[in-house]
Amino acid sequence: MDNQGVLPPLPSSDPGSLGRNHYDHFYNRSSRSFWKDASIEYIKTPMEKCKHYFEENAASYSYICKSCGFGLQGGNGLTSTDGKLFYQGQPIPVGA
Repeated sequence: MDNQGVLPPLPSSDPGSLGRNHYDHFYNRSSRSFWKDASIEYIKTPMEKCKHYFEENAASYSYICKSCGFGLQGGNGLTSTDGKLFYQGQPIPVGA
């Protein structure tokens, strides 16, 4: 199988590569020119805790929280009852 249509990783953004201005032959650009408009954003507010209520999505065999959208892939013993997750009949403590 050839990997046609699969892009390689983005040019390096680590401080060493930016300092050397590493040239990426696939993108035909240097690290600094590729990342020049990039910025780092930090989220400083603490994440709010959610009292998860999971609903089953039968089409994708997954369980997704109605409130925050967090989800887990189902199967192999994972079930949901009254909004709570269970693995092989044992409750799974998610969040708190």
